[in-house]
Amino acid sequence: MRFMAGSEVADWRRSRLAFVLSAIFFCAAVSAQSQTGLPEGNGKALIEATCAQCHDLERVSNARFTREDWQITVTRMVAHGAVLKDNEIAVVTDYLARNFLGQPAVVIPGAEDAIEKALFAAPANLRPAATVIRWKPDQTYETLKKGTNRLVCYDRSGFPLEPPFSVECTSIGNLERVAQNLKFEAAGGGDEKKTQALFDALEKEGTRVKPEHGSIWHQFRGADQARARMHLTVAVPGGTAQSTGLPVTRDPMNAWIMDAGTSSAHIMLPGR
Repeated sequence: MRFMAGSEVADWRRSRLAFVLSAIFFCAAVSAQSQTGLPEGNGKALIEATCAQCHDLERVSNARFTREDWQITVTRMVAHGAVLKDNEIAVVTDYLARNFLGQPAVVIPGAEDAIEKALFAAPANLRPAATVIRWKPDQTYETLKKGTNRLVCYDRSGFPLEPPFSVECTSIGNLERVAQNLKFEAAGGGDEKKTQALFDALEKEGTRVKPEHGSIWHQFRGADQARARMHLTVAVPGGTAQSTGLPVTRDPMNAWIMDAGTSSAHIMLPGR
């Protein structure tokens, strides 16, 4: 069994906003060392100039890509507006592959279909190096594909409160939060009000696991793959209108903050 290409199903829904979010990951892959000085070499100045065009980076990615994955990443960034000449693309790719080289992803044999499905929620330029896991009933997981960046993807199709088709990707640092979500969603037995009451109790007790601040949650959900829709949010636990400068009421044209003041506070993106 083979699923249709995820890029053809989901990528058109992402538009320019998704590119900006993906570009953050690209710049973050080299930002930490940029702050202390990138390794000297041909391409350093180009990378510093290119990443300087991205948004300010509050978090650092520990991504390490293979040469092929760096080529895919650089080419995609250029296709979406990064200013690099043809000869500069090769220079930048060589520099990144030389200084930020990762190992090829390790894949469990026989898990290819499950991996492909889970990766539908991932931005195309991050898929090759993303980790894919499969959740077990006890909220532990097995790794189907060991990646080299900080993005982790998994299938939630048919889980309590989830539609028949549901895949999700987020920062690997959010897995404890996801495991807690799964535990109490299962305890709620598919009853939305009961499940929310359980989460409210955790919030009141101060035992709700917080997501990484600024982490992006990519969800691709629907009645089936063909009718699934992409939804992106940015976690800002504890965020309020005052701390973010965003409204707390739904705005279809602009970003706004949902669940303000709680561990679940997150930025809702227009059209997502």
